[in-house]
Amino acid sequence: MIEEEGSEDDLRLQNTRSVAGSAKTLTELENYINKYYDQPEVIVYIEALLSESFQADSLTFSFKALSELMIYCHNHGMTDRYNYWVDHIDSLVEEKKINPDISYDAHLNKANMMLESGQYEQVIADAISLYDKAHKNDHVYGMICSSDILGLIYLYSRRDSAALVAFRDVLSGLEKLGEYPGYQLRVLSYLIDLNLCLGNIDEAKEYLAKYEQVLSWRDEENKKKNIVYEINWYEWLMSSFQVNLYLHQDKLEEAEKELAIASSFYKEGMFPHEDYSVYYFLYTKAFYYKKLKKYDEALALIDFILADNPEFEVMKLKVNILSETGRFEEALDVYNQIYQITEKDNNESLIRQINNLRLAYDINEQNVREKELQINKIQVEEKQRLSACVILISLVLLILFIVLFLYYRRIQKLKDALIVERNSLIISRENLNQEKKNAEIANQLKNAFIANISHEIRTPLNAIVGFSCLLSDPVTEEEEKVGFVNLISKNTNLLLNLVNDVLDLSRLEAGTVKLAIEPCELVGCCREALSNIRYYLSSDIKLTFDTSVGSFTIMTASQQLSQLISRLLDNAVKFTKEGEINLSLFVDEEARIVRFTVTDTGPGIPLDKQEKIFERFEKLDEFSQGSGLGLTICRIIAEHLGGEVNIDPEYTNGARFVFTHPYIN
Repeated sequence: MIEEEGSEDDLRLQNTRSVAGSAKTLTELENYINKYYDQPEVIVYIEALLSESFQADSLTFSFKALSELMIYCHNHGMTDRYNYWVDHIDSLVEEKKINPDISYDAHLNKANMMLESGQYEQVIADAISLYDKAHKNDHVYGMICSSDILGLIYLYSRRDSAALVAFRDVLSGLEKLGEYPGYQLRVLSYLIDLNLCLGNIDEAKEYLAKYEQVLSWRDEENKKKNIVYEINWYEWLMSSFQVNLYLHQDKLEEAEKELAIASSFYKEGMFPHEDYSVYYFLYTKAFYYKKLKKYDEALALIDFILADNPEFEVMKLKVNILSETGRFEEALDVYNQIYQITEKDNNESLIRQINNLRLAYDINEQNVREKELQINKIQVEEKQRLSACVILISLVLLILFIVLFLYYRRIQKLKDALIVERNSLIISRENLNQEKKNAEIANQLKNAFIANISHEIRTPLNAIVGFSCLLSDPVTEEEEKVGFVNLISKNTNLLLNLVNDVLDLSRLEAGTVKLAIEPCELVGCCREALSNIRYYLSSDIKLTFDTSVGSFTIMTASQQLSQLISRLLDNAVKFTKEGEINLSLFVDEEARIVRFTVTDTGPGIPLDKQEKIFERFEKLDEFSQGSGLGLTICRIIAEHLGGEVNIDPEYTNGARFVFTHPYIN
């Protein structure tokens, strides 16, 4: 556990331990944590809750205690202890086979701490690993945390525009979840600050308004949990943001009023490292003094901030003030410090070059001062040397800036390549899952096909075998044998047609059927199909043909077109006992289509079955002859020819099948 360092009131901590030890339930300890949330003695209640929850084997309270413990370690800079508890949570998650939010929170805060120490490459690798874990478990909150880490990487590497995009995505994800008001406030803080830095005033105003709404929501939630803060840090930060917004709009009077509100939170002895709200208030106040041209007050505040932590934006503000006041040498010194901070984590050799350059510059300045004592003797010569040194330094600086730019581009390409590789892996994983699903569907279709074809083959085959046995029976009359032979022949034809249908369907779906595109005279094709079907008609059925043209030729696959028309006519003959079967041909030259219509006076097809009959082995009458593949084959042939086959739902005196075939003159 964690021991308090440098406690100011040992008696108070002793009393706290006594109160924590007398707590009867885990809920009581949780209430104490909420009550003393930002007080030093809160660590005692956290440790007590952690110990008691482990003994009670309560994951809910264990994670609550671990979450508060890591926040404490993070706020007090206890990096090693923080990493220890992160590893502990990972072990607990692995042991229990669970995937809680705290696991991602832990790694998010760990990444923030690593970025503060400049470990960019490791954080990038951890962010990718964390995203893969969240994506694998379909954990939305985990993916949000991964995007948050990416935004922090951009933020720490000072790619403000990229960071802005990343944090927008994080906020969007949190809003969809409709939870985590504290988390939303932190992300909104980044978005407001980044927009102000980039000059996006309107967007900053929108996020500030949203910030106020979320802050009100969070305060209501904390009130329900009896959480009370000694200082409402986010409210203080909101007030400072408002001051900064007014300053960017040059509304100095409004800024002054809001600054008075923000100043009411500040207490003597506060340092910028204690909380981001302290730092931002002091930075905004310095910016306010700059706007009023109170440069001494502004520089005093800036030096106070920089003494605690060398913040990039504060140093930039100092450079601007020194430049405005004509103190260019000091501005150059601060600028060099900014340059060193920017590159210290990415290129150590470049820093050494900058240090050497600075040393050379100092030596040169010393030489200049020494030669100023002899200015009366060697004035012209000294000016020439000084000019040469300035030119040399400018060239070296230019070269260094070019090298820096090239290195930055290389780092950017590597980061982009990592992101592209990650996205490629995600897409590959999704494609593999889709292929797996397709294979499972294909296997199910195969099994259904085998079951259906087995059933369809068994019926005619049983008839053939049965009647063949009766033929060899000596008691069978000759007249009966003739009938049996006819039945055997009929079922043999049924079996042969079924095999042909299966083979045709297989070839069509496999794409092995080669379409021989050639001129085809449609009227003759239709008459040939009608002639072939007349043999099967009974005397009670009238077969008619209507055409809008005397002769019409198009480029198509004649064999497949004839097969399609014949199958539609065969289907009509099968279900029409009396009445009329009509084949019609209509050419629509405006739409460039040919429409074939087969109409019968059979029983018709119910509306709810009109699409289903085009599926394999689907028959309205299970006892009717046929394989149930004819219409399926018709639709596939139509698709190969570039057309389509459908049923006319408005025709109710039987069934009407419509086949449309496009053509080009």
